[in-house]
Amino acid sequence: MLGFYLVGFLLPFVVSLSTSSILLLNVAYTLCLFTQIFFFLFELIQLKEQRLEYFQDFWNLIDTSQFVLFVLLYVIKMLSQFQTDTVLEILIQGVLLYQCFYKVNYFIRIYPSMCFILIMFGAIVSECASIAGFVVVTLFGFVKIYQLLHTGINDPSDEYAQIGSEFIKRSL
Repeated sequence: MLGFYLVGFLLPFVVSLSTSSILLLNVAYTLCLFTQIFFFLFELIQLKEQRLEYFQDFWNLIDTSQFVLFVLLYVIKMLSQFQTDTVLEILIQGVLLYQCFYKVNYFIRIYPSMCFILIMFGAIVSECASIAGFVVVTLFGFVKIYQLLHTGINDPSDEYAQIGSEFIKRSL
């Protein structure tokens, strides 16, 4: 199931986000739709067996919402033939991408032989959290310095007219 999901949905969906070929986009979205329909059939079987208890499981809600969002995106993209890229479409694509990786983690969790990937991912995230925080704070610092150096100066009496460099003028 993991391999089918990766090859049938995740890979074509990621390809569709990075290509502009209409033919490739149509093929990728159609492949994703067939994969989503396949997985949604399993959800319908679960819904028939579990009835209202089906909606109490968080993973079932993710699966169902992923199907609904993708069908909505599929209809929008097919009607416009990929000529539009509205904010709604971008938000749906972002949510779908997040749900894809979340669902892959769910599949990995099922197979005991692959649980080491989740353990390794958790260890990497915890080790990289401090450096990521440092990088973010440093980037904000550089942005603020750049902003301060490139703001104009109020020079109504042309005191800095003899300075040729705009960069030096702004830093004074």
